Amino acid sequence: MSQTTTGTRRAGDTLWRLARHLGALVLILAASAADGLAQSMDSGGTPSTGGVEEGSRGSTLEPLDGGEPGEPEKFGGMEGGAGRSAGTAGGFRSDLTRGSPGDPNESLLPPPIGASGANLGDASPGDQAPGVLGGRIGRAAVPDVRPGGSSAGRPRDPTENRLVRDRSDVRPPEFDERTLARHPRLDIPAQPDDPGPEDGLTLDAAVDRLLKGNLNVAALRYEIPKADADVLTAGLRSNPILYADAQGVPYGKYTQERPGGGGLPQYDVNVSVPIDVSRKRLARLDVATKARKVTEAQLQDELRRLVDQLYAAYVNALAARETVRYSEAYRAGVAAILAAAEARRDAAEGEDREALDEAVAELKSRRSQADFQLKQSERASTRTHRTLAQLLFLSGEEARGLKLRGRLREVAPVPEDAWLVRTALENRPDLAAYRLGLQRAQADVRLARANRYSDVYAVYQPYTFQNGSYEGVKSATSYGFGVNVALPLFNRNQGNIKRAEWNVAQTQTEAQALEYQVTREVEDQAQDLRDTIDAVRELERNGLPAARKARDAAFRSFQADPSKAGDFLGEQQDFDDVVQQYRNALIELRQDMLDLNTSTGVRVFP
Repeated sequence: MSQTTTGTRRAGDTLWRLARHLGALVLILAASAADGLAQSMDSGGTPSTGGVEEGSRGSTLEPLDGGEPGEPEKFGGMEGGAGRSAGTAGGFRSDLTRGSPGDPNESLLPPPIGASGANLGDASPGDQAPGVLGGRIGRAAVPDVRPGGSSAGRPRDPTENRLVRDRSDVRPPEFDERTLARHPRLDIPAQPDDPGPEDGLTLDAAVDRLLKGNLNVAALRYEIPKADADVLTAGLRSNPILYADAQGVPYGKYTQERPGGGGLPQYDVNVSVPIDVSRKRLARLDVATKARKVTEAQLQDELRRLVDQLYAAYVNALAARETVRYSEAYRAGVAAILAAAEARRDAAEGEDREALDEAVAELKSRRSQADFQLKQSERASTRTHRTLAQLLFLSGEEARGLKLRGRLREVAPVPEDAWLVRTALENRPDLAAYRLGLQRAQADVRLARANRYSDVYAVYQPYTFQNGSYEGVKSATSYGFGVNVALPLFNRNQGNIKRAEWNVAQTQTEAQALEYQVTREVEDQAQDLRDTIDAVRELERNGLPAARKARDAAFRSFQADPSKAGDFLGEQQDFDDVVQQYRNALIELRQDMLDLNTSTGVRVFP
């Protein structure tokens, strides 16, 4: 009976220990599952890879542990085991603030050209930049045409629409929006194209002020130190791992009846050091360094585009100022003709007086229209000055006192197309960005190849303590060493290597397409400029003199015969149309010159 009781007790103890082990195992599995669920939901429901979150920079940093993408970090202890990585060293975890102002993952520039999506941190189909479809930044990416989308991978600036609209006003159509007149009444001033006051703002000074005082430019420049931070992150090494464990520890204590057949209790401490056998860190550093150079070129291209917007705003302001002068000249001419007609009417009698009364009434109507047109022109000029002041971030007082020093008529010889095209191909920052992006794409291939092999973990166990006190023997200490190597039997990153290799060819094709586009753009704009120069000279040589001669002849006929007032007013309207064409041609001339500056990437014209 005693033996039966003892056997029952031992069986109960065994079942109790088994239940405790099972309970501990369930708790561990539950905690692991909850942690994995949190990791999978930390970026909007997509599985976490432990890499740097994709901002709009397109960093290609790999996990520093050298494990396969998407797997937890391999600790490589003597007894095996794995732990979790918080992400690439220096990386930011995604949270609910992603996409908000101040998010360190957000960028004012699109991701550096050349990202293949083959490495962690690249734009991938599951983690692309905002506003870009297709999972790849570049000319081949599908632009997002949805409301609020932007092909540049960043939200559209609402002021950009205003500047684009203002730019369309640089070449005014038949209908003049600045004067609200279908056929604006204009006349050539006594001193055409007045350059403005000596202390006025020149175009060179405006460009300098834009680059130094525009806060959007200042914000863009922070992309460079952010790229430097990416380079720093890419160069960080994986941390060594300290691992400690205890084995053979009894529940309670060992006895003669429960000697614990696993041997003496053992306490271990070891250190695992990852060895980057495939030089992944150097490959990451090379990619990040080349991505920084691409970012610099993209920054220069953004500045080029911003200067182009300044060109449009500056020409708009000059055009509005000239419209005021032309309107003042027209009003002064109408007032002089009205005064002469009134004097002639007062001296006339009979039918001549009646005819002159009709002419005077029409001329008074024209003068009223000229007064209204002048006020509208002055308001339009004020608006264009406001737009220019906002682009330069001028204070309210500076904006109200803004005066321009420049002229519309700046005729200069147009260089040959071959020189212009060569200049553009050598200086356009967007072309430079693609050439640098091609180097970055090639570096991506090297990184993808380096990621074929995981790090090798060298393990050193300097301290092992075996407790022999329960058996009455002397305790012992020892050391150990070993190595953990992942066998590359199945996953050698084959797909990502192929993707990166094809991305090189794609980026090269895109660069060639951009070179073709730049060549056509420069040649077309050079021809447009030559045509505009010819139009201005033709109007100055023939159009304006002929229209002025016809108007003056009709005016003399009107003075001799008041009944011909209608003929004179018709010739005056024809002259107004020619003057409007001349003014529009001057505006187009100045803008075409500045457009060619933008297309070549250098200041070819003043």
